[in-house]
Amino acid sequence: MTPESKEGHHMTQTHQTDQVFAEDPATIPLKECEQALLGHLREITGEDLSPALMPTEPPQSWPLAAHDLLRRYWAVSGELSRLNSRRESQRLSRFLAAANGEGEMSDATRRWWINRY
Repeated sequence: MTPESKEGHHMTQTHQTDQVFAEDPATIPLKECEQALLGHLREITGEDLSPALMPTEPPQSWPLAAHDLLRRYWAVSGELSRLNSRRESQRLSRFLAAANGEGEMSDATRRWWINRY
């Protein structure tokens, strides 16, 4: 491998590492759907609902239409959680590899670690 190709390879490797620290494009439509469902739930129930305090089961006082929305909300939220966990695992793996000298620690990797802890 020539010095030029090594440099190009290195830049590609760093770019790929940085992509792990960017927002996962697969989560964008799910986040939008989650927000839309939350908005519909607020409209139907008349309550100021927040994701952190969302009930797992619909209260008796909620209309039947809200029951399906809540079920859909939790399905989307669960998928987002799964994708976020996978992404965090990838980020941690990249950080540990760089910390163990198996690659260069990019600025994005360093920022992620500092912001995380």
